[in-house]
Amino acid sequence: QTLFTHIATRESTQAMAEMRHIAGGLAGIARAADGEIVHADHVLLIDTGPKKGLNHVAYEVCDIDDLMLGHEHLEARGYENVWGIGRHVYGGQLFDYWMDAWDFMYEHWTDTDRVNNQFKGVLDGTLESAGGPWGPQVTERFLVHAHE
Repeated sequence: QTLFTHIATRESTQAMAEMRHIAGGLAGIARAADGEIVHADHVLLIDTGPKKGLNHVAYEVCDIDDLMLGHEHLEARGYENVWGIGRHVYGGQLFDYWMDAWDFMYEHWTDTDRVNNQFKGVLDGTLESAGGPWGPQVTERFLVHAHE
């Protein structure tokens, strides 16, 4: 079973600065942590970029086999692989990002960390850490993409 899990958007630097100011220095990620109940790492990510818009939508797949089969299926049909397969530092999930014919980006992922209200977050916020412990480094296409 494939489940829709989150969206990521790009916002202007000015809007993000205002959001960080309003949120007291916290910005960017929304979790569904409900007390002790555990959930996936995040449900909404707002990040800066050269233009505003939807960066990607994400779907959780059953396991690594589904992720690999999907990767091979899309690759065989000539779709553009944006980034992956790799493992995120933030959330720990295995990921694979693809573009469709209408310039929308999709993430397929599996095996994420589950967090609750006790989770303090990952404090290493460097670009170098974004790629995770293995897999390709984050691509320019991923960093700048925003569908208006």
